[in-house]
Amino acid sequence: MAFLDGLRGGAAAFDSGNTSGSAIELTKRHPTVSLSKEGAVSGNLRVNLSWRMRTSDFGERRPGTGLRGLRGGWRNPLKFFQPDVVQAHTQSMVNVDLDLGCLYELKDGTKGVVQPLGGFLGDLNEPPYLKLSGDDRFGAPSGETMYINLDQ
Repeated sequence: MAFLDGLRGGAAAFDSGNTSGSAIELTKRHPTVSLSKEGAVSGNLRVNLSWRMRTSDFGERRPGTGLRGLRGGWRNPLKFFQPDVVQAHTQSMVNVDLDLGCLYELKDGTKGVVQPLGGFLGDLNEPPYLKLSGDDRFGAPSGETMYINLDQ
């Protein structure tokens, strides 16, 4: 399978990017799920990371919107021209690249990592029985997907 990964279009056939009706979404409110309760005992488990930036993260500040809206603007109209307070020691506009990765330990004690950094994309039919679809650096709607072979 590793030989075919380098061919043009090889990854597209592997990663469909569509969510099924049985998709489970992890959120801050519900950050975990029990795979044994869901009946995941065989086959391939698909883990997908997709995200989008909020428009407030990259949009321009407009007068009359948000907390500095009309209420604050009428009392102190010069506040519209003050820059926002910087809350961190980073740039005001940062291109974010979230990566999906996995630390694993096999039954024989072998430990490793599957991640886009360094090109450790794994293999679904050979150890580590994990396969990462690739590195999504531009925020595509399909995101990054990892397949886990539960039969091994």
